[in-house]
Amino acid sequence: MIAPQICCKFQFARPCVRLATASSRPTANRLPWTRRSFESENRRNPALFLENLRLDTPRYSAYDFSVKLFAVLLALFSVWAPALAQNPPASSATAGSAKPALTISGDVPQSLSLSLADLAALPRKTLKVSNQHSGKQETYEGVALAELFKRAGVPQGEQLRGPDLAAYVRAEGADGYVVTFGLAELDSSFQDSEVLVADTLDGQPLGDKVGPLRLIVPQDKRPGRWVRMLRSIAVVKISK
Repeated sequence: MIAPQICCKFQFARPCVRLATASSRPTANRLPWTRRSFESENRRNPALFLENLRLDTPRYSAYDFSVKLFAVLLALFSVWAPALAQNPPASSATAGSAKPALTISGDVPQSLSLSLADLAALPRKTLKVSNQHSGKQETYEGVALAELFKRAGVPQGEQLRGPDLAAYVRAEGADGYVVTFGLAELDSSFQDSEVLVADTLDGQPLGDKVGPLRLIVPQDKRPGRWVRMLRSIAVVKISK
């Protein structure tokens, strides 16, 4: 029995696959590739048919394939490009600005969950302070804590009286650092208080080791309550 062997012949323009046998036959014995010859040869001598079979149909060269693939990709790009232009993917900075960066919670009429974009849209305030740790004059910009308390419904000014004077404020950073204030300490009707929730230092966003938010307490002689990586402020009222 003649054992067919499969070999691949690679040509740049016309790659083909040839079925060959150990013994070769004259070219005259080769049959044309037609349905009639296929049926007759298959009935008479399948082994001879396999020997004479030659898949010599021209196929795409590597160059033709590359051209067609480039055309398909170009067509897809022409469809996707307008959609991408109208709806660009959110960058990491944009996505980060949409996440809640600060919460105002506790015993307040209206809890707040604010992103960096929310804070940037609120009334801004600038403070120039002396940092005892760094020994430098620093300029911070952000939102006054009094503005945030106003939006959360925390009593201020003449409304801060009676049992509310016993309330305290708990500020916590992302690293777990916690400080407290008496609510009256943070009210300008009791003392000069310009506490700031800052997001920039000297015109630049706060770095990862300090920001994105920092609580600035200029009336303190030491910056021990300048909470880095500020993430939450809670108002706690003392129950009787």
